[in-house]
Amino acid sequence: MQGVEKGVLQCFKHPFAMIKEHYLNRACAYRFLLLGSFPSQASRKNGFFYGNPKNAFWRLLGEVFDQDLSLLQTVEEKIGWLDSQKIALYDLVESYEGDGWYSTDQALFKQGKNHQYSQKFIQSLLEKNPQIKICATSRKVQDLLWRYFGLKAEYLPSPSPINQTFAGQKRLQEWKKILKNS
Repeated sequence: MQGVEKGVLQCFKHPFAMIKEHYLNRACAYRFLLLGSFPSQASRKNGFFYGNPKNAFWRLLGEVFDQDLSLLQTVEEKIGWLDSQKIALYDLVESYEGDGWYSTDQALFKQGKNHQYSQKFIQSLLEKNPQIKICATSRKVQDLLWRYFGLKAEYLPSPSPINQTFAGQKRLQEWKKILKNS
């Protein structure tokens, strides 16, 4: 957020929290819960998860399922497509205190304080969908799920342009291995 004084902590809440009710109230047998950490500034500005055009999330999903997801222009279309594939999409962090909106895990977990996690939502979704496979798009999220909640998650190599460890075909092959072979 602009205009936040450096060193003054404010509470930043998840901008897409309303989607949780959609997943919990829908008669859909979700196969996957894809968990990120917290929406970036670009995602918040664009109104939905992975809204940064440089982020490969939607392109990777499209390649995994052999579909051109660039055609999905509205939030409703994206939610509809995710539901058709039985994919729930959310983040581990519900809110945090900080002196700015942090768009990277490093800043979020190093500078952010008093993180509130989406444990209640995740547990409710698991109760309703015991077959669901949790996939984390961040090693930090994967670690925190295990450390604090005892939940195992498959690691989907981060779609962030910052991730150079798993880039290109190597990242796509990992995504296919986890999402197609399940």
